[in-house]
Amino acid sequence: MNTQILTAILSKDSKDSTYKYALLRAMVQCVTDQNPHKGKAENNWISYPFGLLIYYWILYYYPIFSSDIFIPQKNGESPELRRGTTIAFRREFNSVIEFYKDKGGLPQFRFDLIHVGLPETVQRKVIVLLREIQKTIKKMPMKHLGFYEFGKHYSLVNFNTETIKTPSYYGLIQEAGQFYILPELHQLLDEIGPLIIGQDSIIDGWAEFTAQASRRVEGVDPIPKEKILTVLTKAVQVPRDITQVKKILRGTESDSIRCIWTGVRLSNRYHIDHAVPFSLWQNNNLWNLVPVKSSINLSKSDRIPSPKLIHESSDRIKEVWKLYSGKFGKQFEQEIYEGLGTGLDNNMDDAIHALMNKSEYLIEKRGFQKFEPK
Repeated sequence: MNTQILTAILSKDSKDSTYKYALLRAMVQCVTDQNPHKGKAENNWISYPFGLLIYYWILYYYPIFSSDIFIPQKNGESPELRRGTTIAFRREFNSVIEFYKDKGGLPQFRFDLIHVGLPETVQRKVIVLLREIQKTIKKMPMKHLGFYEFGKHYSLVNFNTETIKTPSYYGLIQEAGQFYILPELHQLLDEIGPLIIGQDSIIDGWAEFTAQASRRVEGVDPIPKEKILTVLTKAVQVPRDITQVKKILRGTESDSIRCIWTGVRLSNRYHIDHAVPFSLWQNNNLWNLVPVKSSINLSKSDRIPSPKLIHESSDRIKEVWKLYSGKFGKQFEQEIYEGLGTGLDNNMDDAIHALMNKSEYLIEKRGFQKFEPK
């Protein structure tokens, strides 16, 4: 499969809504960021948890639906939300957005999903939303993706879904079933997914569709494409906060704290390093925060610790992780599952291997610089 087919999918497949762009964007993120969840089906198609698609759609559509101006995502969609011309799950989403309006918005909703902390009063609304998104994905963009080029439904992506019962990230991964990507498409997304930019990009196409749709809504001012791009690329803002880790480490005997990357005993003046750099991935999960010598942290900067370095440092990493696990319990386990796609089995070796795999991918496939202390 070559890039011309992907271009044809982006430009020629019929589109009445932004579903196709959301599906392709989520698929790229699964292929590039979710290797621990990657599997293989009997027909050699590549599988991932269907819940990942739902999770990413939540992150994409929340800023759009919560915007201070109405942003149509379907031809004919208007603020009145008339039947037949409204995004399938907008009403359900609006109900959840309204609940979190004065409670922290998307960052808090995401936190509650990951940490199984949804208030009881909104749990049912969230389950209804998750199921509606699941139904929309499999009956709309997944069915029609590639139909113009191949003349067959489900020609590039397919699914085997189950009923979502638990309103959490863990529930999405474990209960929503699987989706499958044609191997040739998977390889293409793996090779060029992060580089799909310019006029044929997924996000640019999404923005152009939305801008055109906004011009057709009576009584609503057209929305500039630039404004839409700002909303679409708005990330969940995660504060760079390392205070809870510092408190834990201060309460530990100083002789037992060693620099993760060198093994040198640390004095009271040390840095907390984001193993996977914060500038690359805004991730303050506990497993990603490790104590290091200040000069080593400055030398590492935004580079990625190599798989070799992670392997050599694994005992020290696990020692710190066990400290975090003992203090934070379930929170640490949930965060390592969300970030690395694995649990704490086999004396944390599975999590170490997942971190090594992420490092290898970022260095070898994405081209980021590796770090190994001199």
